[in-house]
Amino acid sequence: MRITSKMISSTYLRNLNGLATDLNKYNNQIASGREFSKAAEDPASAVRAYRLRENLSRINGYSSNVTYANSYLTNAESVLNGMESTLIESKAKILQALNGTQSQNERRIIATELRSVQEQLLQSLNSNDFGIYIFGGSNTDSKPFSTGDSGQLVYNGYNVADMNSNVTLPHTLEEIDWANSEYGLNTTMPYRYDYVGELEEVARPSAMPDPTDTATYPLGESDPAYTADMATYLASVATEPDPTDTATYPGGESDAAYITDKQNYDEYKSYDIYQNLLARRDANRDAFAKNTLNYNLTDPSADDYIGVIDEVAKPSAMPLVENYVSDAEFNKAMDEYIESVTVAPVKDDYDGGTESVAYKKALNLYKLENEYPDSTDTAKYPLGESDPAYLADVAAYEAGMPNPSDYCSGNNSTAWEEDLEAYRVSYMAANAAPDPTDTSLYPLGEADPAYVADLAAYNNSVDAAVSAYSTTLVPTDSRYDPAAYTAATAKYAVESVEYAEYKAYDDAVTQRDANRDAVEDVRAAALQKRLEDDTLYLDIGLDVEFANDGQEVVDSSVFKYSLTGLMVMKAGTTTVSVDNGLKTYDLEVANNLYDMLGQLVKEFEKPDSEYSYDAANAIYGVFNDSTAVVVNNMTLIGTKSSYLDFTESRLDTLTLNLQERQVDVEGVDSYKAIINFKTTQASQQAALQMGNYIIQSSIFDYLS
Repeated sequence: MRITSKMISSTYLRNLNGLATDLNKYNNQIASGREFSKAAEDPASAVRAYRLRENLSRINGYSSNVTYANSYLTNAESVLNGMESTLIESKAKILQALNGTQSQNERRIIATELRSVQEQLLQSLNSNDFGIYIFGGSNTDSKPFSTGDSGQLVYNGYNVADMNSNVTLPHTLEEIDWANSEYGLNTTMPYRYDYVGELEEVARPSAMPDPTDTATYPLGESDPAYTADMATYLASVATEPDPTDTATYPGGESDAAYITDKQNYDEYKSYDIYQNLLARRDANRDAFAKNTLNYNLTDPSADDYIGVIDEVAKPSAMPLVENYVSDAEFNKAMDEYIESVTVAPVKDDYDGGTESVAYKKALNLYKLENEYPDSTDTAKYPLGESDPAYLADVAAYEAGMPNPSDYCSGNNSTAWEEDLEAYRVSYMAANAAPDPTDTSLYPLGEADPAYVADLAAYNNSVDAAVSAYSTTLVPTDSRYDPAAYTAATAKYAVESVEYAEYKAYDDAVTQRDANRDAVEDVRAAALQKRLEDDTLYLDIGLDVEFANDGQEVVDSSVFKYSLTGLMVMKAGTTTVSVDNGLKTYDLEVANNLYDMLGQLVKEFEKPDSEYSYDAANAIYGVFNDSTAVVVNNMTLIGTKSSYLDFTESRLDTLTLNLQERQVDVEGVDSYKAIINFKTTQASQQAALQMGNYIIQSSIFDYLS
């Protein structure tokens, strides 16, 4: 092979350029500490290195978040420490004011100092860290706490004391007494108010018994006759009539009985289907009303959860409270009225002797007006129960008691028997009995068979006459007038229906109001829960998860680092019992420390004539217990900080591990890189020196 000067020159230049490239490569390795600077140099290692750097960057972000959260918690703890010191001082001032030796002016001075403590608390609650309010939850841009027109504490626009801390937000509506678990909070809201459309009314079958027919059924649906007739009717329409049943319908489909039974059957089936649809529609409407109360606090479409209630007037016989002097008298009258319209008249009460209401009242009255003899009264009865005077007085007392038979009615009463006996005597006087001394008729006297037969016939005629008389006897004596029972029954039939209608209306109104209150309670609880749970969170490497189609962050996958205002200041009120020696009464005390101090201030500012030590002491008792909330939150901060310290240590370890793996993947051996650099540098210098011998000047001139 022929080697030309041009070939020698080209090879030399290519090798010289390669040395320069290697020299640059080793120089970059030494400067950057990395094995390669371009992915093309080692694609597999470059991909691994990229992932490692990405993980390192993410962990650095987690570490920054941890550092920020720790700083936030440190500032919050510092604020709470200051609050704790302030509250300890305020306790000492309150105890000083509660000292019985303090004068009115001295209490007012302490009250002024406590107002200053209130201001300090408010400032602490509105503390901010680099423009971010510490206790505002997600409200980081404006002061979360303020005071309303009444001077009470307001948090993010809501009065803290007004929140009902005793109401728990239900997870399903079945926790409310009127709810159905089928329609829980997470149920998809219905899109229609009426699931079965508008229903055309179907008339009541003509053959069906009508409970509103008071002439036939005085007691309406509770009337025994209605119950029996309804059972008979339902049995008659339970099965479709069979025209092939020639025993029942000899004429088949043209039989008149069959045509009537078939018409009744068809009418009932249509009516029954209509009633079932109506019940289903009403149930769906109720379900819709319940279901509209969801976790997002969507207002129900109607304010009335049980339909429109037409007002029903009070029954005319119902007692009115304004007609009674005292509540006790009204309550007694109301109880008697309710008993009269809810307990049907019992016939025994009108002809039952000792069971008669009239007899019981007369007996009680007799016992009140007449004292039973006391056998222990030795001055009056020396011999006690065996004393003749005692026995005589007991006999007189018992003889004067009402006679139960006088309180029976009809032919059970004494008056009735007296009337019949008088007729018997008069009949016997008008119709002489057989005379056994008439020997012409009865030779054997009373033993004569003819006399025995005639006497029996005579007695039978007397009994028959008395019996006939009893059937025509018109009872005019009120003691055995059965009209009293009849009138009471008729009166009950009317008034019980009136009362039942009013009671149903009153119960519906009560239930409606209870439902509205329940909704308000749930709404208030949901609001409070939202304010309590409202917080700031950070991603510290717990693998953030989302729920509800990405609309909600799963709590366990993030770190909640902020404290809401309601965690520091409890919501709602507490009822405490106050006993001032004269009476015991309930006192509403706010659960938050700011308002409690305000209540104490108002009490201490009162003049001696109005100041109540017992009330102030009761408020202080709640205040003293509630100060623990500050310590509890400091403990919570300590727990969070410890967790962050652990997380920070874990992230540091992860960082070191990733850095070691990064060095293994793309790190360069410094000693090897320096040796390679020096070797290449020496080779380049030698090559440059050899260039003068290999390439002639004329050639360089030619190349230039």
